[in-house]
Amino acid sequence: TGLQAGPATVAPHWSRNKYPESIPEGATYYIVEKGDTLWDISARFLGNAYLWPQIWDQNKYITDAHWIYPGDLVRLRPSP
Repeated sequence: TGLQAGPATVAPHWSRNKYPESIPEGATYYIVEKGDTLWDISARFLGNAYLWPQIWDQNKYITDAHWIYPGDLVRLRPSP
């Protein structure tokens, strides 16, 4: 799967993170799949793996960048 745009509701799932339950109109997001890392998501959607801190900064609900879970959403800003 790839990028999606809100509005949407996040399906209930297990996560240590207190994830948002909804996505506002026009927000660009990705739903984490098994094996994903912020590094990989950054490389895939921003074209540079080293930009992962920007993704983490936009998703304050993720308390530890090393732990994202399938079903979590990651909001993405369009790349410049």
